[in-house]
This record gives sequence, structure tokens and C-alpha cells, in this order.
Amino acid sequence: MLFRSPTLVVQAHLGFYRDLSSAVPSSLGTNVQQTFGIQSAPINQTPTITLTPQSAGSTVSNPDWSTMGPVLNSTIIQLNQTFSEAANVAKIFGAHTITVGGELRKDQFERISPTSHNNGVFGFDGSITNGSHNTGSAVDTLADFLLGTVKTAQYEIPQPGAGRRNFNLSFFAQDDWRVSPKLTLNLGIRQEYESPLTIAHNIYTRFDPITGVLLVAGKNASASLNTPTPKINVGPHLGFAYTPHPGLVVRGGFALIYAQIFSNLGGQVSSPGYDVVTSFTNPGAAAAQPFSLSQGIPLTGMQNLEDPAASLGPGSPSAPLADTSAAQFFSLASLPSVQQWNLGIQQEVGWNTVFELNYIGNHGLHLPLALTQNQPQVVDAQGNINVALANSIASAGTTVATQNARLHPNLVGLGGQGDYAGSHYHGLQATLRRQFT
Repeated sequence: MLFRSPTLVVQAHLGFYRDLSSAVPSSLGTNVQQTFGIQSAPINQTPTITLTPQSAGSTVSNPDWSTMGPVLNSTIIQLNQTFSEAANVAKIFGAHTITVGGELRKDQFERISPTSHNNGVFGFDGSITNGSHNTGSAVDTLADFLLGTVKTAQYEIPQPGAGRRNFNLSFFAQDDWRVSPKLTLNLGIRQEYESPLTIAHNIYTRFDPITGVLLVAGKNASASLNTPTPKINVGPHLGFAYTPHPGLVVRGGFALIYAQIFSNLGGQVSSPGYDVVTSFTNPGAAAAQPFSLSQGIPLTGMQNLEDPAASLGPGSPSAPLADTSAAQFFSLASLPSVQQWNLGIQQEVGWNTVFELNYIGNHGLHLPLALTQNQPQVVDAQGNINVALANSIASAGTTVATQNARLHPNLVGLGGQGDYAGSHYHGLQATLRRQFT
């Protein structure tokens, strides 16, 4: 509080919140060549070994050996920081109490967390040792592992640490007006603005679902990847309390409240092209990878921080590009909002007893809805199903057939959120309360 008098109060607040959390595997820093005899490793950390479980009906089990080494996302360093400044002034003018104020909140979210195995993962399924080259035998799977005949492998070059940035700015004014001894009105209005999400150093990309082009912050798109937020978001806050006679009070109100967007995106921030995953897929029955466990994973992945699209390559229907975006919006034309209203009565009925009846309702608008775009086009905009196309995809049963039915055949489905959802709620509450002492 900066100043106070019988009719004037001036307040200012400064706030700072900081939370640092981290999880680092104990094997980080291990010399893989010297300790395990594996000559090629992405980083100095114990690799992950996966052994497929036994087939149904097998009498030999390997539950304790299904995975050895660090689990997925075992390295996490995360920092949350919020800076807030607020001020308000309240002044009494006769029957009016006028309050005006504003608030600025700056959000920072730093995270280093590989989305895949940056230490490298080797997969064994027993098909090499098995005489019929079938999978499912725990004994054969363990034999493949001991022989070092690798079936699948993968490693990740993680993106640099991502620092999410945005801010919220709001202003409000309110008049609490005592019209008469029986009636009080609360008349308020609030303006909210939330800035678009940006990432420090422009380590931020997403695929445009319309064009299929990889948008890169600061390159072929704005810092917010061409996703602006609305600047004008005005919400009224209205209320009243009326006492027609002693023992009876009628209350009601309405408010339009805008919600936040980016502060609730979750922890993962991953951008295609900056986060490079190299996979060595199953080469087929009876075939192993051209490298053994002792030789290690060929480090063929390339990370190009100046041109993340080059790191991905062009993609194709047979090898489509995966979408690793985790903080992506398709539409932010309107901020999420909720209309809230209520009407209630409170009546004394004698014997120290009060009866209350309240109606409460709300209507959610432009709420975030998770969607996957670039789906196979078996349903048109009018909801009609292309049965012939659906049957051809199903009968082919191949990646190529599925991809060729997408708007962008070189991309898989693109996940993200849009301001498309809504909600409704209506409630009636009745209370009878008696005070005994």
C-alpha cells in the first residue's frame, strides 16, 4: 500500500515466482566405449536396450529385462519464472466507490528435455537367432542381445534449450454504487491482452496445415509463427444486491471472463527440424542392422540450426516427415472466454433459519480443442464419406496408400489446438440453514 486516506487508497504490488526442477540420470557422463565396449555413442551415457516381451503362451519370461538403461525423457531441466506488477486506486465519491487499476505479468519457461533417446536405444526381438526367424521368444531375444545383432536402433540430437516467452496486460475500472439503502450496483469493465507465444533465439517451428511448409521463426514467418492474438478483449462485470424489505435479499450478476492460453501449454516444447531423430527401422525378416551392438549407432543425423528444414529433408509418401510440434495453435482469432451469470434470493423464514435459492449458469466460448489436421481425405467438408477411397486405403494397408490420401502426402497428421470448442452449464442450488446457538 502506497497511500491511504479516509476516501482514497493507492496500492501497488510487485511479484516474482521462480521454480527450478531437474532430473538427470545417474549414468550421464559414463564413457560408453571404455565401460561397455560400444564404439559409437551419441553422448557419454549408458544406452537403452529394449528386449521385446515373450509371445502369448511362452513359458519363458523376461519381465526384468524388457528395458535396460535410462527410460525415455530421463533428462529434464526446467525453469519457470513469472514477473508481475499491479497497481490500483480506489476513491470514494459520495455513494460511489471508484476503483481503477492494471496488471502486467511476464511469463518465462525454460526447458531442456530430449523428446526421444538422446543416449541411443538398441532393439532386439529374437528373430535373428530363432530358427524360423519368428519373434516372441524371450530366450532368442536375449541371445540376439548377447550376440549383438541389432534389429532396430534410434538416437536423437535434441534441440537447444527452448525458452518460451509471453506476457499478459490488463486494465479494469469498477464502480460500486449504493443507489439507495435497498439497492447496490456493481458496474465494472476489464480489458485483457495476451501476447503471442515466442521462443528465445527463434528456436521455434511448426508445419503450416494449409501449405505444408515448415514455418521457421525469424526466417519465413514471424517470431510467433504467424499466429497473432486479438488485441481487444473487453469483458463487462455487472452485479446487484436488492433488499425490498427486511429479511429478503435478491442478488444477481453477469461477467465475461477471458482465460489464458500459453501459460497452460504443458512442459514439452519441441520444434520440427531443431529436434532431429535418426531411426534405423526393421530391415525385414531374418535381417539385422549392418552394425552390431559393439560397433554402436552410426551417427548420421545432421542438425542445421540455420536451416531446420534441411535437417528434416523433403520427406515422401513412403517416408513421411513426422510432426514433433507440442506447442502449436491452428487458430487464435479469439481468446477463450466464459460468460457467467447468476440470480438468487435469500429469505429469512424465522426460527434463526435462512432459505436460499440460486441459479448459476455459464457459457464457454472459443475454448481450445485438440485436433489433427492433414488427415486422409476420406471425409469432405460437408461430412460425406468417400467410401471408395476409404476401402482402397484399407485394402492396400500400406503407408504409401494412406499418405497419398492426405492433402500433404510428405507429412503425417499435424496435431495442434484451435479455438473451436464451447461449453454450457446450468445449475440450481437450494439451501436451508439454521443457526442453533
